[in-house]
Amino acid sequence: MTVRIAMSAIKIAKWLRQEACLRFRPLTLPSKLAYVHIETSTRCNFRCKFCPIVQRSERLGAGFGSQAFMSLDVFKTILDRIPLEGVESLGIQGYGEVMLNPDFLAIAKYAKTKGVPVSFNSNMSLLTPEIAEALVQCQFDEVDFSIDAAEPELFSTLRPGIPLPKLLENLTVLNRIKAAYRSSKPYLGFRVVVSKQNRACLEPILYLAQNYGAKRVFLQDLQGDDRNELIKVNRLDQMEYVTLKRESQRYWSRREYKFPVVLTNFKRFEERPPGVTRCNAPWQEIFVTIDGYVTPCCMIDDPAVLNHSSLLESRFEDIWNGRAYRAFRRALRSGRPGPCQSCTNY
Repeated sequence: MTVRIAMSAIKIAKWLRQEACLRFRPLTLPSKLAYVHIETSTRCNFRCKFCPIVQRSERLGAGFGSQAFMSLDVFKTILDRIPLEGVESLGIQGYGEVMLNPDFLAIAKYAKTKGVPVSFNSNMSLLTPEIAEALVQCQFDEVDFSIDAAEPELFSTLRPGIPLPKLLENLTVLNRIKAAYRSSKPYLGFRVVVSKQNRACLEPILYLAQNYGAKRVFLQDLQGDDRNELIKVNRLDQMEYVTLKRESQRYWSRREYKFPVVLTNFKRFEERPPGVTRCNAPWQEIFVTIDGYVTPCCMIDDPAVLNHSSLLESRFEDIWNGRAYRAFRRALRSGRPGPCQSCTNY
């Protein structure tokens, strides 16, 4: 009985510390980031079933986000204005396919000059031997392959575009060139959006990742606007998430694979104090849109919904600790601001 009471007291104390930390996060911050995401393409040659770009593309052509690609000059201007010391990851993509951008390689090479880890996600359909060799030569850090199924038919259902066997051929080309240069970079990651449609088919993806030398596999929650019925009916429920978490721990603890299986963006299942969000995005990261506008995260990728000014017009310091950003942090500390109302990550 005494042990049970002590354990309960420890749990309550931990809960209170969490609540205090979350509720009283500072509004004004040092100009130091952990993650930076820069949208260099708003176009894609796939039409993935759950991708926000399919809905967002209906709005393109008027107002914000009207251009397809970020130019090298604009990318340089933006990146040069962002403090990168201590940044753990610099992503050079949003929801579009980065390799569609005519300046893609120049952007990738310039990002590498900044001395921070650089990565991008890709469907790999446009990876040529020339591009693969350039990425190896500049020692690009990581390329994450977006794959939601190892069975060609299911893959084509979830990610209509190029047949899976062709994409795997491109991975083979990349690995062959890495071997020729005796290089481990760019590291290869597999990124899987987990839904009810592929939940039972994840093991074959892990086998593929093993065969192609993946450094890690991300199992990512199905994200998007919570008002979207397609998203709502296909997201995992609590029991499915618990099973997925147990299986991922088993994969790692038994060393069945040579890479970690990482669950990401499943915050909606985490315990938290009532009325307090676990979202830390406005305290540690930024998303920069194709037009240079700064938003708190990639879930708010449309600056017409929310933006904190443009890095093409303002200094980073003035944006990061400006009135709008501080007001947004204040609202998020204990509430759910308008742009976050339908967020599946909240």
